[in-house]
Amino acid sequence: MGGAGSTRGWSIRRPYRTMLDGMTDLRSVLDMVTTWCLQGVGIVWLLAAGYFAVRRTGSAQDRLRQFAVTLFPEPWLIAGVPVVLVVLRLVPGSWWLPLEWWNPGLAVLGTLCVALSAALMLWARWMLGTMWAGRPLVQDQHELCMAGPYRLVRHPIYTGIAGLALGGALVAGFGQMLLVLPVTLAFLGWRVRVEDRLMTATFGDRFRTYRSNVRALLPVPRF
Repeated sequence: MGGAGSTRGWSIRRPYRTMLDGMTDLRSVLDMVTTWCLQGVGIVWLLAAGYFAVRRTGSAQDRLRQFAVTLFPEPWLIAGVPVVLVVLRLVPGSWWLPLEWWNPGLAVLGTLCVALSAALMLWARWMLGTMWAGRPLVQDQHELCMAGPYRLVRHPIYTGIAGLALGGALVAGFGQMLLVLPVTLAFLGWRVRVEDRLMTATFGDRFRTYRSNVRALLPVPRF
């Protein structure tokens, strides 16, 4: 009897354990794909900064300045990101446990969101070429880009960053990302306002018309 009961219990637990192992494997794959996307964006960003700096006319000093301005954001942001990361590390992991909920369907959706967002960012970065910068500014011989992804939204790179944050939250099962996501969205909202004012001051009515026809971050038609 004891042997039969033990066998029955083993037969019940085995499918459950197999299911858990499968979910663990799925989570590892999704984490890996998400990491590849993030690393790919970083590598291409670095290579693009060097490529467009080399193509720029001028002295070596001008090209070096172009590389730095293209790659790095404002100094306060460079200093602020490590501070946020340190704060997140100092918060005990047990504090985040009630906020963690990993769902395989949402995680797959999040990975897809990360991949599409990364592709959108790279597309927009290529379209801007030497006009892009890591901080809000107008480059020499700057032109108003309204082609490619800029036909859909005014700030497709920021749309991509928002997608990375949202997708990352779904892949991670929320937790710490519930803090990272709203901070990211608030920063992007501030950046949109700053850059819109800068573009309005530079291009005037041409940008006002563009802004009235194209949304900032989401490609939602205007009615």
